[in-house]
Amino acid sequence: MSVTSVDPGWFADNYLMVIDMAAHLGLFTMPLGPGDEQKNAPPSNEDIAAVAVAALTDPEAHAGRRYRPTGPELLSPDEIAAAMGRALGRRVSYMDISEKMLTKALRALPPSNYSEAAVSQLAIYAQEYRRGSFAVNAPTGDVLRLAGRAPESFESIVRRTVAGRPDLKRSFPASARAVAAFLKILLTPALDLERIKSQRDHGRLTAPRFSQDTPEWTATHAPEAPVSATAKVA
Repeated sequence: MSVTSVDPGWFADNYLMVIDMAAHLGLFTMPLGPGDEQKNAPPSNEDIAAVAVAALTDPEAHAGRRYRPTGPELLSPDEIAAAMGRALGRRVSYMDISEKMLTKALRALPPSNYSEAAVSQLAIYAQEYRRGSFAVNAPTGDVLRLAGRAPESFESIVRRTVAGRPDLKRSFPASARAVAAFLKILLTPALDLERIKSQRDHGRLTAPRFSQDTPEWTATHAPEAPVSATAKVA
């Protein structure tokens, strides 16, 4: 059996979990730290899938390789909010919230794939985000090399989402529902993340370290590694 690893990091789809609040209240809320600091080059679900399909259809060529599909550019939370605003046709501001508030929001308004385990994983990813993990060695040229096309921009992803969601259009009833949803979030108890982690059926390291704290990892990773738009397709 051959193995090919596809590690997309923080999906563009993660931001879209809060697109309703952005559309109706003008707020993009996530625990990502200050709005002008840490960055990410978010890949679309379609670009992630294209990389996986390329590896699956020619397994010998990709055996043992590791790919990291990303979007075309690094964006800060403030820039993510601005892209949402352009796609929605309104001003959207980023608001840094606590992990506790994130669990309240996901518990009050659960997405279709909601589970306590998924929420605890998202909280861990948010810690990595605030440490700048997703800006390291990004963006990459993996989508271009494997799919034969440039990766989709985040704004384009949001515009596609908005086009398929007529409920995101601004109206008084929609704004009222958004306010009611926000009040529900405030009244919903937060999840106990430590309890959830302790109940998971996997081993837990007694003294875990983040990648950036290990010299072996930092020796082979740079804060940013822009990819030329003229890179050749493999």
